[in-house]
Amino acid sequence: MGKTKSDGSTANYYEIPEHCRELQDIIAYKNMNAQVAEIFRACMRYGEVDHSNKLRDAKKMKFYSDAEIDRLLRYEPEECELPGDNSPDLVSGEAMSRLFEQPCGIGDPVPEE
Repeated sequence: MGKTKSDGSTANYYEIPEHCRELQDIIAYKNMNAQVAEIFRACMRYGEVDHSNKLRDAKKMKFYSDAEIDRLLRYEPEECELPGDNSPDLVSGEAMSRLFEQPCGIGDPVPEE
């Protein structure tokens, strides 16, 4: 199946299916992996809960975003090319070798408060 194209205005991939009542329904419907789901959850609660202020949520988004980037580079390199990008890769050789030196391919853990 091909990717959806948009002219920059709203697109059907922004529509929420009628059966989705809460965030978990959307996560399941979109078949999000753990990293993307955690980013989505942190965005939804951003600064609204006692146990996680905006800075902690932002750090959490960054942590899981970095983890997803590392996962894509390691396991889905074909998803890392930008349309019209003629460069051989999006990261330097040095950055790529640092990535593969890490046992799990992820950055520093989210600091606890």
